[in-house]
Amino acid sequence: MTLDKATRAAQQSAALEAGRVLLPEAAPWLVELERELLAFPNGRHDDQIDSMMQFLRWAAERARYEVPIVAPIVVTTPRAQEWSWSY
Repeated sequence: MTLDKATRAAQQSAALEAGRVLLPEAAPWLVELERELLAFPNGRHDDQIDSMMQFLRWAAERARYEVPIVAPIVVTTPRAQEWSWSY
């Protein structure tokens, strides 16, 4: 399914609003990206925004399949009819 740029941006707006997207404080491309962000969707250029939104979607989908690392639960042999659990 192909969505337009505004729809793709709307799907990722929660991540931006929640502060889950971090940008560097200084980068040669940052001023232009900020211009595009502030002018979107009525700005003349929006290719950087569209690329960012597609990346955010890809990253969110990929994160869904990542297995979190947790400490294993080890069950030892019962002693005197009691179970011993260690973490």
